[in-house]
Amino acid sequence: SKLLENIQEQGDEDLSNFLWKLKTILIIKDRYIKTFFLLKDKKHYEAWVLLERIEIDISFLEKNVDEDFIKKYKLDFYKEIVESWQSLFPYKIFFSIGATIKQYTCSICGHVIRPRNKCIHKKGKLYNGKLCVHVADGGCELKEISMVKNPVQKSCIPMLDYDYSAVDFISERLQSPFDYWKPFKTKKLIDRSEFNTVDENDMCPCKESKKIFKECCFNKEKIEFPHIHIHFSKSPPSNLATSLIKIGRKL
Repeated sequence: SKLLENIQEQGDEDLSNFLWKLKTILIIKDRYIKTFFLLKDKKHYEAWVLLERIEIDISFLEKNVDEDFIKKYKLDFYKEIVESWQSLFPYKIFFSIGATIKQYTCSICGHVIRPRNKCIHKKGKLYNGKLCVHVADGGCELKEISMVKNPVQKSCIPMLDYDYSAVDFISERLQSPFDYWKPFKTKKLIDRSEFNTVDENDMCPCKESKKIFKECCFNKEKIEFPHIHIHFSKSPPSNLATSLIKIGRKL
């Protein structure tokens, strides 16, 4: 950071921008390693928050690098692995805050952003090693809190008793943060008898209709159940199960 600040003061924009990119890829790597060990420790929500932070870091970096940089520093690996982890989390509903912001200013020049009066700086782009963002300024007025499926902030979730078995299944079988794995979501037909412990008033195990069991698949001979096939680049420890079927009441 100190080196970047010194170069910024000298006005060497190309070098400043390059150092910002290096700093950001190191932050992404560090945060992913921390996320991996949080998952190992079953600190699921803390890991989820960091995954979102990495996702944001990657989105900013992508706007300012070329394909050579992406390949050299393996940015695609981090992007794919973050998306893979996120896809296994049970969070489906999120809180979304609606508010009126008095004004936004440019983080580079301080110009007040208006529809017909914008500055020369582009949001998300680098200028002398600094990222241009629009800063909420002058206070805000809270309007509403909504429940949504596609939130701006993925960390805003209802604190419920979630089923993290799919996440744990992966984390228990990985030995290094950089072991590659990939999930493939499919469907699997399972005999109705496997669901005898599921109460008729629980959510249907098919997880498609959002109906309770007795109103959906209760009387079927076989139930089409969400199935995830995992490809591991390194074989998991032989003493661990190679498949997971979990039927229960948790979300």
